[in-house]
Amino acid sequence: MRMTMLIAEAAPEPLINRLDPSLRMLVLLALTGIVLLGVIVIGLAAWGGWLMRRESRKRVKPIDRGQSDWDRKQPLDPPVPPLDALP
Repeated sequence: MRMTMLIAEAAPEPLINRLDPSLRMLVLLALTGIVLLGVIVIGLAAWGGWLMRRESRKRVKPIDRGQSDWDRKQPLDPPVPPLDALP
């Protein structure tokens, strides 16, 4: 019985309680900021996934490219150098 009382009395106080109040406030604010930042990042990732799924469910209209004359074009003749430029 007496031994358990000594162990209970000798138990160290948590570190957060041993800090002075101004430093304790800064530590708690920093931890709160980290938690809020994590929640915001997770929320943005979930929102982005929701938007991506919403966009992927939409039907895409076929693109009317119209007539193209690219394949009907004749190749250009290579340029002919002037006669006086030949050796």
